Amino acid sequence: LMHRMAKLLSDEDIAHLAAYYSTHDAPRVPPTTDMTLAKQGADLATKGDLARGVVPCSTCHGAKGESGITPQTPALAGQTPDYFILAMQMYRDGMRRSDVGGMMRNLSKSLTDEEIEALAHFYASQGAAR
Repeated sequence: LMHRMAKLLSDEDIAHLAAYYSTHDAPRVPPTTDMTLAKQGADLATKGDLARGVVPCSTCHGAKGESGITPQTPALAGQTPDYFILAMQMYRDGMRRSDVGGMMRNLSKSLTDEEIEALAHFYASQGAAR
């Protein structure tokens, strides 16, 4: 969706949007109250599950989801659980294809709904990325 919208913008439009958003702080998401889920998500995010081919999220998204290793790799810290869950389910189901080389589609196929929810709570508990 954003790719289609961005294609309609001129370089001047993009510069104006960048200037506008640079003056605003990222939204703050309250930490999750379910720290058990957040802990489960932390283990998966930092250790993965190599027996199932699940690479740690931190490999590409940073230790706490604070930044990606490339401009195409988004920060995950502070994303709302609902957004994170929907995005991951869409990758898993092949409905979202914005990932470079299909990496997220391949990785998410091994994740259960419960694991996706745990990851969502972990990243929400990290607060907004800086």
